[in-house]
Amino acid sequence: MIDSLSIYICVGVIWAVAFEYFCINKLEEPYNAPFVNRERLWHVLVWPFNAGLFIYHLILEARNNKDNH
Repeated sequence: MIDSLSIYICVGVIWAVAFEYFCINKLEEPYNAPFVNRERLWHVLVWPFNAGLFIYHLILEARNNKDNH
């Protein structure tokens, strides 16, 4: 049980760091601000949902760009 929870939290921390890095470096104002601790905690705890949405919209955007070119 504790092993599973530790893995879940570790993956969440990795996801939160990577997602914050992406947002700061790839998004435009005002969305490129660093996260506050509340946002970081949210991304660590619900990372499967956040990661799923991120990947889904990344694929949609890639398809739209492919169709437009």
